[in-house]
Amino acid sequence: MSLSAVHGTLSSLKSCQTDIGTGMDIVTDVAMDLAEAQDDAVNPGIKAMEDMILECAKLDREINYFVDVVQQVTAEVTTQQPEAMFSLSDKVKEQYTERIARLSDADLHNHQKVVAFKDSIRNSFKQASQESAADMEELDEDVAVTQTQVNFTCPLTQLSGGWLWERRCQRVGPHSRPDAEEEDPEPEEAEQPHLVQHIFMNHSFQLFIKPMPWR
Repeated sequence: MSLSAVHGTLSSLKSCQTDIGTGMDIVTDVAMDLAEAQDDAVNPGIKAMEDMILECAKLDREINYFVDVVQQVTAEVTTQQPEAMFSLSDKVKEQYTERIARLSDADLHNHQKVVAFKDSIRNSFKQASQESAADMEELDEDVAVTQTQVNFTCPLTQLSGGWLWERRCQRVGPHSRPDAEEEDPEPEEAEQPHLVQHIFMNHSFQLFIKPMPWR
């Protein structure tokens, strides 16, 4: 095995690290979209994305250690006899295994991309929660405005309840007009086949229709 071949392999691994970093960024973007769309901290899709980002972080860390070990071993071999090149692979494998054994998966959560992933998800949840609260507040305002728009128009006569109440008070009550009974009904009233009486009871208008001939 020549040192030029070893250096070529290391260059390929470093290119793979760039692709891994790009993949981790894509995973983060997808997880952010899920967080904004579903607003659920226990979303299984987001948990799967977190597991994926941790696997990528683990692979990135292993490549870093492997490249470091290879560079260290090859530097030692170049100062030794040519026969030392034959044991290069075994030395790399031995030192790499020792280093990996001392690592902990808990350290993966300190990886730069993993930290960025968690911060992005947290901010997405916060933004989605604020937008949801704003939508609910706007909905409550719409409902309140709608409830205040009460229609008191009679569906049969198309006359407002206030007009009918005023006409009734002309004939009944302490301020009744004596001459109100002598007034001739309006042509429109004379043509009505029914007498419509509106009575305010239990905080609502009750509609009664009683046939009665007009005088």
